[in-house]
Amino acid sequence: MSIFWFVLAALALVGAVALMYLDRSKPAPVVVGRRDWAGARGLVYADAEPGLTADWRRGVFEEFPHSRAVNVAMGLLDGSQMYITDLEVPPQVGQEAVPSQRETVVCLQRAVGSPVVFDLRAETSPAPTEPEVHILGAVGRFFAFSNDLGVARRVCDRRMVAFAEAVPECVDTLWSEGDWTFAWLVPGASPDDCDDAVAALSRFTSLLRVLPPALGGPVPRSMAHDPGSPRP
Repeated sequence: MSIFWFVLAALALVGAVALMYLDRSKPAPVVVGRRDWAGARGLVYADAEPGLTADWRRGVFEEFPHSRAVNVAMGLLDGSQMYITDLEVPPQVGQEAVPSQRETVVCLQRAVGSPVVFDLRAETSPAPTEPEVHILGAVGRFFAFSNDLGVARRVCDRRMVAFAEAVPECVDTLWSEGDWTFAWLVPGASPDDCDDAVAALSRFTSLLRVLPPALGGPVPRSMAHDPGSPRP
């Protein structure tokens, strides 16, 4: 009987070794980075875009004013200029050894800008600090803010409420500024999350068409790079 158990144990050991070998021989899973993600969608990729965020002041740009745009995918979405970028936040003084913090944001240009701002901010996201921007109330899992609550009430129709309730969890904040709209993603967002955020921001931008247009607003920014031509 002892010989039987010895043989059984030996066979189990051989099987375990074989499984370990087969598992090690499997190729490592492919990690899709922003460059591959952009290429698969016909977008242009750049390691960095100096000056990209210089004119933006609200949302994540207010929270991290000294960040720089890195890991940038850019192109057109339904004819509108779009950027998906990480904001590299420099470490605080005395924490230089700590890796730089990164925040992911999607930026989409609108055909017409507006002096009225409208935000959807999750409970965990920072509230706006501009004295003229006030809270309207809860919309889905977000809180709405605006510098014109009368206009904001009209924006928060049943379509906006339905949208806010369906926004994917990867999106923490949506807001407008001039002729741009933005989506700030939660930390650790995946490439698939970027797809969801782009779709959500596109819908949010469409719903903001009811905002009053700016008179003599800024000229739409030219593309930092033409997606149809090679980068120098």
